[in-house]
Amino acid sequence: MKTIFKIMTFISLMLASSASSAQDWERGYAAAEAGDYETALRELQPLAEDGHEGALAIVGAMYHLGSGIEKDNIQAYFYWAIGDALGSEMNSNLINSIIGEMSVDEIDTARSLVTNFLYMKCQETRSGIC
Repeated sequence: MKTIFKIMTFISLMLASSASSAQDWERGYAAAEAGDYETALRELQPLAEDGHEGALAIVGAMYHLGSGIEKDNIQAYFYWAIGDALGSEMNSNLINSIIGEMSVDEIDTARSLVTNFLYMKCQETRSGIC
């Protein structure tokens, strides 16, 4: 009986977390569409760092365009490359769209940030693309 309770508790926590993430996504997406980039970044950045494909694309675009934050192609590349590493074709296409705007040093810096981030996430979770 205790095992069933533990499993049900685990499932409940996962569903609550998923529902919370869905709400964060909806709030962040709506804020980005409305031009409220401060709220969008606050809601979407944690989702992006957890591998949410749409959040990765939008946060990367905010950095690329300088929407509500300073324009930074290294950070745009960073977010889009995480999505690419997780198998997102959309994020892969976005990376290809800015490569021509970046110097070799900027690309190397961005790739180093991505490598370090993914290594850290793998160490934390022991899952994903490790």
